[in-house]
Amino acid sequence: MRSGPQAVLLTGLFGVGKSTVAADLAEVLEGAGVAFAAIDLDWLTWSSASGPDRLDEHGMMLVNLTSVVRNYLAAGVTHFVLARSLQSGEELDSLVAAMGLPVQAVQLSVPVDEIGRRLSTDPTEARRDDLAVAVEWAADEVGSGFADVVIGNDRPVRQTTDEIVRWLGWLPADETARLSPLSPSNADSGRATRPRMEITGPVIDAFEPVALARFYERLLGWPIVEIEGPRPGFPDNDGWAKLRSPAGTMKIEIQ
Repeated sequence: MRSGPQAVLLTGLFGVGKSTVAADLAEVLEGAGVAFAAIDLDWLTWSSASGPDRLDEHGMMLVNLTSVVRNYLAAGVTHFVLARSLQSGEELDSLVAAMGLPVQAVQLSVPVDEIGRRLSTDPTEARRDDLAVAVEWAADEVGSGFADVVIGNDRPVRQTTDEIVRWLGWLPADETARLSPLSPSNADSGRATRPRMEITGPVIDAFEPVALARFYERLLGWPIVEIEGPRPGFPDNDGWAKLRSPAGTMKIEIQ
């Protein structure tokens, strides 16, 4: 488990339940005594100053996020829970750069027909627009392929939350043991299946992680998007690095 401040981003199509799961995850962390902050990133973009297009909106979010994270770190926060629908690996990389700390991305997955059922109960025009965008993104495979893991969210929220908490490894063993047991997910069909997880790349243990990452960077042409030096009290060859494919669909972590 990594030391120091870190974050998890919940992403996925509009209507998959990112904000709901983020709030529930925050509640679990609070109950375990973790110094956390939960941020719905959409609220950092909703203003007349954000600009008319996606690039302007995303840029405004990053500027605001940098200040918010700095304030929370100064207050002692160590774990961040973020929620926002990202379009690409490039948007994720820019978010990581703005945060200045490691970010694990979780894509929540729900069948499009279930998204339609959820959003149809909201009478606002904005949510109808969200449904149209969700259908469009799903058809074009926008917003997928760059997260570290994909987890189905067509089940009780706390079960999804506990699955994410286990994957993150943020809680001590005694707190993890109190989480709800693994449960079926129906993300792909009417029959019960295990929660769907799609791993987008390996994690490699190495004697000199950063040196090996530099080697793969030259060999594959994949850029290093995150890098950490030795932890306090560890040898000089200690470290961690993440490479991401140019298309943003695969990654390699070396530790």
